[in-house]
Formats: sequence, structure tokens, C-alpha cells
Amino acid sequence: MNLKAKNLFFLLISTTLLFCLDSISQTPKKTDADRELLINKDHSEVFFEIDYLLISKVKGRFTQFEGHLDYNPKDKVLKNIFVELKANSVYTGNKMRDSHLKKSDFLFASKFPHITFKSTNTKWVKDNIFLVTGFLKLRGKLQKLSLTTTILGPIKDPWKKESFFARYSFNLKRKDFSLLWNKSLDKNNILLGETVKINGVFQLQARGKKNRVINPYDSGLKNFKTSPKSK
Repeated sequence: MNLKAKNLFFLLISTTLLFCLDSISQTPKKTDADRELLINKDHSEVFFEIDYLLISKVKGRFTQFEGHLDYNPKDKVLKNIFVELKANSVYTGNKMRDSHLKKSDFLFASKFPHITFKSTNTKWVKDNIFLVTGFLKLRGKLQKLSLTTTILGPIKDPWKKESFFARYSFNLKRKDFSLLWNKSLDKNNILLGETVKINGVFQLQARGKKNRVINPYDSGLKNFKTSPKSK
């Protein structure tokens, strides 16, 4: 291959790579019909539960979170979802247990104060149901996550404020996020289950003068790197 042909070949490869990288990293653009909606945490919930002693369950919630998304109800388009939870806001109703959950055995809130999710792709399934794919960052680990959400509304309250509601649920494996603490029981059983079930609902409202849309890159998401697969 002569020099001219080599230069042409490398130019073609470079152009193709740049195009691919730009397509992967590009945030979906808004259209005039897209509605930017913020989470109103006063009427929203983030619940979790995990098996305990094989029979019972430990249930809890996060009390501090915020986020936003773009939604076009007419064309069934949902995109640009971003949610951020404060790890230190975990609450199960037991002070000793909550303190343990915030420490290095579990959430390690002093080192990793935020739990974040950012969507990369959404797909309308049927009715008002969407399949959402994105990345969840928890305890410093980044893992791909898929979940379903149902968008209900709009509905107006007595003060003429319009709201949508997003119901969601998904499961995550503790080991994927290095949440490895456990205790052994008889017959090779363990104290805590390996799967955490997450569910809840977000009330979504258009941004008002006092509302603030958080920038996902403020939380360092622009430096996200896919974590190596947990061993």
C-alpha cells in the first residue's frame, strides 16, 4: 500500500470512529413538543426491600432526591431522564440499622454521597408504558440498568397545577455494586438476600420560576466509566 493510500485509509478510519463516538455520547435533542418535567419530591417515593432471615423483609426508602426528564405525551416520547438520590437519606425506621446502611459495609455515604441514574435510551412499549435503559451509579460502581415505567396523566390539582406521575420498578444485584456484607446462617443460608427490589412513583411537574433543573454533569457523570464486571 503506497503512502497516499495509507493516508486515505487512516482518514477514513478516523472519520468513522469520530462519527460513532459522537452518536453514542449525543444527548437526544428536544423538540417543540417535548415537555421538561421536574420531580416534586413532596409527592414522590423511592422504596426498597430485601429478604431478611429467609422469611421476613427489610423495607426502607430514600427521603432526599431530585431529577428531571423530557416527555412528549402526544408522540409517546420519553427521554433525557436523570435522577439523583442522597445516600445519606436512607431510612428504614431503625436508627441503628440506618447508621449501618450509611457506613462502608453498605452505601458508604461519606465517600459516595450520591446515587445517580441517567438514561441512554427509551422505547415506547404500549399504552403509557416505556422501557428505559441507562446507567446507575451506586457506591462508586457504574452498571447498565433496564427498567419499565408507566407515565400517568396529565391531571390538574385544585390549584390548577398540572402533574404527570411515573411509576417504576426494577431489581438490582448487591454484588454488582460491591454491597457484599452478609452473615452466615445454618444450612449454608445467609442473613440478607442478594437482590434488592426498588419501586416507587415520581410526581412530575413543569418547571416554575422557583424550580431548578439539575445538570447531570454537576455530579461528575461526564466522567462516568463502565465499571469492570464484579467478580
